[in-house]
Amino acid sequence: MQSAARGPSPRVSEAELKCKNDECEFYGNAQWGGYCSKCRKIVASRAAKSESRLRHQHDSFSGHDRSGASYSSSGFSRFEEKRRQQTEKKPKMNVFKKSPSPKEPASCITLAASELEQLKQENASFFRTIDQQVEKDIAATCRSHVDKIAAVAELKSVDELEKQIQQVYKLLVNKMDAFKIYSRLSAEEKDQCLIYAENYIMTCLYTSLFCPPTTEDENKDLIIQNRIRQLSWVNAEHLECKISETEPEVRELVYSAITEILSMDSARAPNEKLSCVVRCCGAIFRLLQVAQGGPASADDFLPALIFVTLKANPPRLKSNINYISRFCNENRLVSGEAAYYFTNLCGAVSFIEGIGAKSVNLPNDEFDQYMSGKVVPVSTWDSALLMCESMRVINEQLTTLEDLEKRNGNTLSTASLLHQEILAFQDDICSKLDALVEQAPLILRPIKEPTELDSENPLTESLPPPIVPQV
Repeated sequence: MQSAARGPSPRVSEAELKCKNDECEFYGNAQWGGYCSKCRKIVASRAAKSESRLRHQHDSFSGHDRSGASYSSSGFSRFEEKRRQQTEKKPKMNVFKKSPSPKEPASCITLAASELEQLKQENASFFRTIDQQVEKDIAATCRSHVDKIAAVAELKSVDELEKQIQQVYKLLVNKMDAFKIYSRLSAEEKDQCLIYAENYIMTCLYTSLFCPPTTEDENKDLIIQNRIRQLSWVNAEHLECKISETEPEVRELVYSAITEILSMDSARAPNEKLSCVVRCCGAIFRLLQVAQGGPASADDFLPALIFVTLKANPPRLKSNINYISRFCNENRLVSGEAAYYFTNLCGAVSFIEGIGAKSVNLPNDEFDQYMSGKVVPVSTWDSALLMCESMRVINEQLTTLEDLEKRNGNTLSTASLLHQEILAFQDDICSKLDALVEQAPLILRPIKEPTELDSENPLTESLPPPIVPQV
């Protein structure tokens, strides 16, 4: 209880984010025991070899010490177990024979067709700049690996699947370095192709690899979610976080950060989830700059990230973090901006899990009352949300009205200009017509009446009779 009350500190140094291996310069990860992905594999491999050696020694010792009666009993037990398995297997086989499936189940590629089409459209402009054959080759390679992994996804452990996925990434890198079709691509273009391949593969395998039933991810999600609910009273002051909870611009950036970290759950590929983390942390750095009126320091970043995580309470937080840790390209999690942000997110979650009274500068009794719900403190942030929600809506409406007013002004000015152009066009046409009339005036002549020789005319009766020729 004392250690829980003491709790971790919300401020960590750059060195504390590094791998536990002092000789390694990569970022560590709380999900990996403080090691980076490379050192974690080395430590896990050594532990597996040691465990295998001890198991072999134990089996050898047990074999020499086994008596004949125990051996016979063990053999009979194995026989009974085998017969029981065969008995259970027969009804299952009969069931499958009686009710055959009329159609093959849809493949994961077919189920993810709409997401793959969207992914293809998002990268269409990129592949047009290099070569369409590259996209076709990557898609064909990804489909081949997806089919192989999907066929064994339910039979392998999550650690085995993680190794297989990481091996696929390495094979893709080697292929891009060896095949002629990729020889003209730059390092940045190859990295973009690798990101596309990762998104393609993991979009297809998302339903099989996210929160697999063989893990405790779902239970951990519920635990951390309930933990964050208990800590809903924690505010920026408790975390010594330099966030002005009543400043409108800061609140808007907090909303943006919360939106980004919540969107992590809707993304399917690990790299897309990692991008949500990067955008969330970018919004946090911007709000710190606004709150401090200058550049934000790394020491102030982690408390702000903890604050945003507590206020957002992201769904399936542990599952998303483990999904990124397992299946994102490990090279992106050991160095660079994304690795730094993700390491801080893991640190924020670890802080929330072990937060104590000393972590938030409170006496133990007061902390316990807050955690039990007996006392509900007045939260500046919650109060600001309640009081300023209407102001936020009004500000949004005012912004919309300003935009409409601006657009209306532009429309009126455009209409006035168009009216002036119409008048000028009318005057120009009239002047040209007047000049044309002066040059070629229209002369109206009398209409000639047609003469009809055979028509009856009353004036012909007064004419003399026709001359009769005489011979």
